[in-house]
Amino acid sequence: MKKSSNKPAAKPGAPPKKKHLKDANKKLAELLIREEMITRQELEEAIRQKNSADHFLGEILLDLRYVTEEELIGCLVRHCRIPHLKLSNLQVRTEAAELIPAEICHTYKLLPIDKLGSLLTVAMVNPLDTEALDAVKEQVKLRIKPILCSWADYSELYARIYGAEVNKDQQVHDEMGEEEEADEDDEEPKKDTASAARDKSTRREPQEEPAEEKKGAAESKTPCRRGLVERFIFQNFVVAEANSFTYALAKSVSEAPGAEYNPLFIYGNSGLGKTHLSNAIGNEAIRRDNSLSLFYIPTSQFIDELLEAIEQERMKEFRETFSNLDILIVDDVQFLSARTKAQEEFFNIFNAIYNRKRQIILISDVPPKKLKGLESRLISRFEGGVVACMEEPDFQTRLTILQQRSESAGVAVPEEVLELLAKSIPSNIRELEGALKKLLAYSSLVGHEISVELAQEILKHLFRPVEA
Repeated sequence: MKKSSNKPAAKPGAPPKKKHLKDANKKLAELLIREEMITRQELEEAIRQKNSADHFLGEILLDLRYVTEEELIGCLVRHCRIPHLKLSNLQVRTEAAELIPAEICHTYKLLPIDKLGSLLTVAMVNPLDTEALDAVKEQVKLRIKPILCSWADYSELYARIYGAEVNKDQQVHDEMGEEEEADEDDEEPKKDTASAARDKSTRREPQEEPAEEKKGAAESKTPCRRGLVERFIFQNFVVAEANSFTYALAKSVSEAPGAEYNPLFIYGNSGLGKTHLSNAIGNEAIRRDNSLSLFYIPTSQFIDELLEAIEQERMKEFRETFSNLDILIVDDVQFLSARTKAQEEFFNIFNAIYNRKRQIILISDVPPKKLKGLESRLISRFEGGVVACMEEPDFQTRLTILQQRSESAGVAVPEEVLELLAKSIPSNIRELEGALKKLLAYSSLVGHEISVELAQEILKHLFRPVEA
């Protein structure tokens, strides 16, 4: 990624303004004590051992092992009602990164990670910090959508975006909130005896339901599933930089369906991988929890089944089947347009699934606000979750897809042939893969060696090729 053209980056470990930190720490301390995640004695001990005016309280508590990262994130998600997103491997485009100066990102521990139209998604480590959002709003005239990220993810992504050089040892200090001393090479850091002395068995662990209850629930439920394509998984999905945010959202949904990103609305032109990605969500969710019931269904099929249920007087069964799903993935939702009865039934099913805190995933060729012929209440539901876009893959991504597919087929295709295909078909992954399949099939059928000339001959019948 290109380095931002903003002001020189501050180091992630350097302390922000003390007054701002003091206010932010006070809010977090009050919340954690109210939620009984720490005691006042632990808070006082943390303040004694660290200069809390120079570091975020969350970092200090993590360092002392008074809370775990999972506990801290869970508390903030519940209280602030904003989603959490893992930022590992996320590629932030320069367009988004350059909107907020590095100095502000460092001071308030936040990062602009995605811009979709007039909506800017900002990841932050402390959503209680209202001053941070005010600082962002002073920089851009956009709607701001805050999400929560971990300290570790923030530090790693900050370094990638703004080019801060942080070695491994310094990275650990930055994540834990250790203050960098000017003569740190000459003085050995003091050992934190408190964390070693604290008995891990006293840490408050999240309450889980008894294993017997979980087992009984799983045995009593026969999962209802259909429609998923098993070969569409995350492992063979090639992520373009432009789609890394959408991919990260999809991964998060698969790990915790019905939790933070519900509904998930994915849109984009035909052939860009929406079907693959949405199937991957379902397959990964089932891999993690085999008791889940799930339907992957095109809108046209939903309408056909609805009409059949009406004709056969099976509407009660139809509604119960869909309403009791754990995950519903609906493709081509734009085809609900002008279907009054289908929209009414889908609205009721949507509400039933959503109210049960189960996951809904919607696929379309346009964003919700551009859907024609749909009731405003449906569009409002669609926009109430997270809307993500699938964009055209760049050349390198197209080339990687072709390399991966040719390897899967067990055929060695010359690099210049793959490059020709990638250049000739720039905007549709389905057509790109189709062209490769036709090339491999023709080569096998007639016994010709795969070459640029053969590829050009195949492309003549499919697309207008570019010069090799």
